[in-house]
Amino acid sequence: MSENFQRVMNDDPAVASRFDALAETVVEHFATQGVQITADDLVGNSSLRIAAIAPDAGFNMDRCLSEVRSNPRVSERVNIGGIRKGLEDGTEDLSSLSRYQKMELGRKMDANKKALTPPTEVDPETVAQRILILREVSDPQTRINLARQWNMA
Repeated sequence: MSENFQRVMNDDPAVASRFDALAETVVEHFATQGVQITADDLVGNSSLRIAAIAPDAGFNMDRCLSEVRSNPRVSERVNIGGIRKGLEDGTEDLSSLSRYQKMELGRKMDANKKALTPPTEVDPETVAQRILILREVSDPQTRINLARQWNMA
C-alpha cells in the first residue's frame, strides 16, 4: 500500500469517502462474478487513487477493472471466480484441460472457497467432545473426513 496515499486519505475525509464509494462499486462488480475482494485489495489501484484525489479527472471503470485483474493479489481469485461462474452458467468448457489441470483447478477453487468462508467459533467443550469421538473411530479415512468436516484437520 502506498504510504503517501494512505496519508492523503487520513488527512482528507473527502478523498477517503470518494475512494470508499468507488471501491465499493468495484467490490460489488466482482461480487456479481462470484469473486470476493476488499477495499484493501484496491488501495494500490492507480485509477481509483486518481479518481479519489482528483474527481474532475473522471473514473474509467474498464481501466480500473483491468488493473484489478492484473493485480497479482487478486488475479487468481478473479480467474477462479470467473471459471466457477462459467461452470454454474454452463458456459465454461474444461474438456481441453488435462486431468491434472482439472484437479489443480478444483484444489484452487476449494482453497478460495475456504478462504472466503469465515471460520465458525466452536466452544472448547464441543472441540473436546469431537476429539473423543474421533478417537473412537477405527477407520482412518472416516476419521480424517470427520476431522476435515469439523475444521480440525
